[in-house]
This record gives sequence, structure tokens and C-alpha cells, in this order.
Amino acid sequence: MAYINGINLPGWHFHYLSGDKTQGGHILDLSSDKLSVKINKIERFDLTLPTNPEFAKRDLCEDLSAKTAAVEDVKK
Repeated sequence: MAYINGINLPGWHFHYLSGDKTQGGHILDLSSDKLSVKINKIERFDLTLPTNPEFAKRDLCEDLSAKTAAVEDVKK
């Protein structure tokens, strides 16, 4: 299960969830004169992966670090 190696990104990053809980994702840019933040301490994380034949055939060992950096505009 080498593909799990890149399942988490190093360092801090933040997510948002809309008030109606229909949208969410990574915060890529933010500015505000007044900001309220809630931090959720996660003590356990369970990930259930699909067990269907299509998922089993996928090549999940691709190094996605360059693609992740391009999408998230990571500066190194």
C-alpha cells in the first residue's frame, strides 16, 4: 500500500466548510479584516477505500507531489 504514503500533506493547511455544509475544501488564499477560526483536534482518522474492481485496477503509486504543488500553488 505504497500509495498511502502521500495521503497526508506535510505542514499546516486549512479547510473550509460552508454554513449549509454543501461545499468545502482547501483554503488556498485568504484575507480578512475580521476572522473567526475554529480548530478541530483530530485524535483518530479512519479511511475506507472502495473495494470494487475498478479501484483495484488503478495505479495509485504515482508521485503526485508536483501535481499537488501546481494545484495548491505551493512555493518551495
